[in-house]
Amino acid sequence: SDSFKNGITFQNTMADKLRILAVHGISSSGPWLEEKLKPLTEANKDIADFIFLSGPQKWWDASSDNKTYHGIEESEKFISSFVEKNGPFDGIMCHSQGAAMGGILAGKQLFPFRFAILISGFNSRATAHEEFMQKGSIKGIDSFHVIGLNDPIIPPERTRSLA
Repeated sequence: SDSFKNGITFQNTMADKLRILAVHGISSSGPWLEEKLKPLTEANKDIADFIFLSGPQKWWDASSDNKTYHGIEESEKFISSFVEKNGPFDGIMCHSQGAAMGGILAGKQLFPFRFAILISGFNSRATAHEEFMQKGSIKGIDSFHVIGLNDPIIPPERTRSLA
């Protein structure tokens, strides 16, 4: 067992390691996200395996009014194929537009993830996602939201809208 500074003890064996799918944001990649999150993944290597997905430069292109997300169906198929080939995964950890995608995937309940870690994400404004982007509409998936108070791209209030 491993003891942490706050006195919590966590029993773990290799068979118990969590498998976490990591989804990058816009204009980045799996290797970029892996490098940025290295301190987190190294600190948790005994309890979790992080699998970094490299997808398209954008998970979608929003229409000028943000009501339609062009290309999102292809991105969902891309992620579905990756999960089918490399899963199962206990949870997802996503950044920026990838975190918005994580919120969409959680809302649609496309995969049996138990939790989502969403870093500087934001709520989808697409009409197709309104039903499951309301407060309390995502059921059965625990989430942890990281809010960048000084994030120049995704303001904190936008990240809070996903929480």
